[in-house]
Amino acid sequence: MQKKIKYRNILFMSCFFILFSFITAQAAIPIPPTVRIGLIQNYKNAKKITTPNRTLVLGREVDNQWIAETVFTSSQGYEIQLAPGNVYLISQNYFSTYEEALYYGSILETEPVLTYPMYVGTGLWRIDIGGFSNLQQMQDIQTKLFEYGMVFEQDLEKNNRIFIQGDKGASFFISGTLGIPQFSTGDEKNGITVWDFDGRLYRGQMEFHKLDESGVTPINILPFEHYLYGVVPAESIPSWPMESLKAQAVAARNYALYQLNYANKYAGEPYDLCDTEISQVYRGYSIENSRTTQAVNETQGKLLYYKGELVSTYYFASSGGHTESSENVWSGAVAYLRGVPDIYESQVEVVPWREVRTSKDIQVALEKNGVHIGQVLDVQVSGYTESGRALELHIIGTSGNYSLKKETMRTWLNLKSRKFQLLKGQQSSSSIVYTTGEWGNERKETLIETIYALGGNQTIPTRIGQEQRLVVLSDTNTKTYSLAHGPADGFIFEGQGNGHGVGMSQYGAKGMADHGFTYDQILMHYYQGTELR
Repeated sequence: MQKKIKYRNILFMSCFFILFSFITAQAAIPIPPTVRIGLIQNYKNAKKITTPNRTLVLGREVDNQWIAETVFTSSQGYEIQLAPGNVYLISQNYFSTYEEALYYGSILETEPVLTYPMYVGTGLWRIDIGGFSNLQQMQDIQTKLFEYGMVFEQDLEKNNRIFIQGDKGASFFISGTLGIPQFSTGDEKNGITVWDFDGRLYRGQMEFHKLDESGVTPINILPFEHYLYGVVPAESIPSWPMESLKAQAVAARNYALYQLNYANKYAGEPYDLCDTEISQVYRGYSIENSRTTQAVNETQGKLLYYKGELVSTYYFASSGGHTESSENVWSGAVAYLRGVPDIYESQVEVVPWREVRTSKDIQVALEKNGVHIGQVLDVQVSGYTESGRALELHIIGTSGNYSLKKETMRTWLNLKSRKFQLLKGQQSSSSIVYTTGEWGNERKETLIETIYALGGNQTIPTRIGQEQRLVVLSDTNTKTYSLAHGPADGFIFEGQGNGHGVGMSQYGAKGMADHGFTYDQILMHYYQGTELR
């Protein structure tokens, strides 16, 4: 009887495991074949985009296959900008090829106007004429065209044309708002076709959009994993240990997919993500590195989940000794975004920082954000988190008070992090440290002025001075001590870390990798309770 029960339990557990595996597999987030990146860092509504690329291929994607429609070659490259003027005549005849439209448009070569083929859609071109000096000129040309048997009507729609200008025979108009074509290029570097915009290189295809009246915005369309090739070296340092680069690759992949599936940041835009830190920094082919590409390839498809849900893998530069829980930075608590000790951030690049803000600096920062409380008289910290970050900064002014809460204080006052102590009005920083006896059984207060530091070669350097700082590392956090004094007019923010502090510390990940941790161990340390699959 016991054996039967045992077998039933085994059968039940097997069925449960199969069912659980099926549910888990169903919950996996698919990675899209391509992603659309708005290149807004340098080219949002650009007046003109210049490329030395000689070959442009107008085409389209069909079942993930690139179908070329028209190939343009220009020895001088191309300039891409909004078409001038607002009044255009458009042919009522349509042509099946660019060359045919170019031929019929050549009838007006002697006229002082712009006459170019306009791409309408797959297999369709027309002739557009603009650049009229006055209404009479437009009417005269319209009459002349009618005599040639060519019917042109005035375009009553708003001018949304983008002018792509290359050599003669390689210049044309496209729409910047509707029926926007994609372009690839035939120009190669290291066997890879790449675009060159003012020395910035990109893989994949391009679209050119008119987002407002001021210029053209390019959108880079490329395979999702190739997008990560241009993210990981922009967000980390390629010479770092491979395990930290792999952790960054997974974090970048997760973060991008989370935005695509849940954040919906760009619902009103023609792109999925952008190339700035609003999404995550993307620098394209220009910044690709063999080591970071290796990290992406060796973690291809790997994603981090928490109880079957995709993890939002926030990351930042440096925690200063302890990461932060999400509710202490933003609005809500997230189970896998808990503050954890970050004790491996001992790199020389991660140093304590000191920022001075005068009363006027703080007043200007408030007024820039629409808060007017007059001259700033005092600033007070109201509460700290367990990690040592300020929760609220209470500012007292001559005509009112105002509180900066959580991340607002960091962004408004342009501070590296909220892990700081505040010095003001000639006040000195905390000069008391706690030390233990020889056997660790006696805890006593000690003045920092009386402490000597023992060097690695057993020498004893001088005591800490006014402009020096003592960084104390423990098993759970890091704290900075100094003998600095606040200025007569203003405030010193003396702190550690760089960034919001939620999720993975990039310098901490490097430190863990230096100490032998693998990329999955790094990820599961910073994102508590998660699994990699």
